[in-house]
Amino acid sequence: MSLHQRLCDAVNEARIGQTALELVSIPSPTGFTREATRYFETAYRELGCEITRIDRIKGSPSGTDAPSVAARLRGTGAAPTLQIDGHIDTIPAAHAPASLVDNVLSGRGASDMKGGLAAVMEAARVLREVRVQLPGDLLLTTHGLHEAPTGHGEGLLALISEGLHGAAAVVAEGPVDELAITGRGMAIFTITVKTTGKSGHENDTPPNTPHPLVAAADALRALEAERVRLQRTMRPYVGSETIFFGQLHGGDFYNRFPVEATIQGTRRYFDDHDFQDVRKEMEAILARVAEDTGTTITLDLDRIRDGFRVSENERIVHAFRWSYRTLNGKGPPLGAFKSVADVSLLVQAAGIPAVFCGNRGTGAHADREEVDVRELVHQTRMLLGIIVAYFGLET
Repeated sequence: MSLHQRLCDAVNEARIGQTALELVSIPSPTGFTREATRYFETAYRELGCEITRIDRIKGSPSGTDAPSVAARLRGTGAAPTLQIDGHIDTIPAAHAPASLVDNVLSGRGASDMKGGLAAVMEAARVLREVRVQLPGDLLLTTHGLHEAPTGHGEGLLALISEGLHGAAAVVAEGPVDELAITGRGMAIFTITVKTTGKSGHENDTPPNTPHPLVAAADALRALEAERVRLQRTMRPYVGSETIFFGQLHGGDFYNRFPVEATIQGTRRYFDDHDFQDVRKEMEAILARVAEDTGTTITLDLDRIRDGFRVSENERIVHAFRWSYRTLNGKGPPLGAFKSVADVSLLVQAAGIPAVFCGNRGTGAHADREEVDVRELVHQTRMLLGIIVAYFGLET
């Protein structure tokens, strides 16, 4: 029997479900993750890992308490370190209490991404139980400050700045049936349109006063034209760059002259498109609208993550392919990650290749999150296969 098969057979479905339930039962909204992080730290200490915790996270929002933890499972040799990473924070939205019914886990964070963290923990436990001697270190990391708009990756960046990262990494969320080798960056924009006029009755407002709602409409039209232009440039897997409008607000009463309007949305851009250039392009469009309308228009562009690209020839990519093929009987299709997540930080800030390895959980950021524990079993087996192949224990 192959090593990977022995590891797969040792995966304990009931234990994964219980671990995931316990994790999801611990509230950990972005910025307030210490208790959940303590659970992670305790579990890995019991496995004999060396624990490093960073309590003071550079750049973290005031009042937050979101430590980062690295658990190192020492190998026997000098092979390159493999990192498996996952964020422990959830969006700060209400959810029914955590439950595990008919093997389906429900609760805030079940799919995003405490189920994935439970799979990582199970993989580490199985390696210990089967007494696998890895020729290099396995670095298991978690952090908060992932979910925007409170978090911008500060928790993972703190680990990276301390050198607590691998030579390659796996992020335990994201696609299941494809290998994402690229992804676009994303920024949230807030456009504020202001007039020189004052708020008051419509009949008391001079007729030529610059109207912020009209200017906002012109800004929307100009950015819509830019969106259409961006659509003409398509790239494999990721498609085009995009502009999306999510909110438009202005005024507070039907016959009071408004003095301000705001537009919010997202701007997604290619991995080789510099964020500062993206900002300059949007500012130039808005400057023309401001001049034409006699208003003042400002742009706040909040970078969430830059894009990424990983070579198909990387060792971690080959390891993912081997694990997927072993479990599914065929190789994974290549693709792109449509949202933004921490692979981009590992690629851009740490300078290492990284891949996603997720599960089919549903309802991330929705009213109900859930994942079938059998999905976590499959994810654990995928992770074990990646570890086996990455360290050359079986190919």
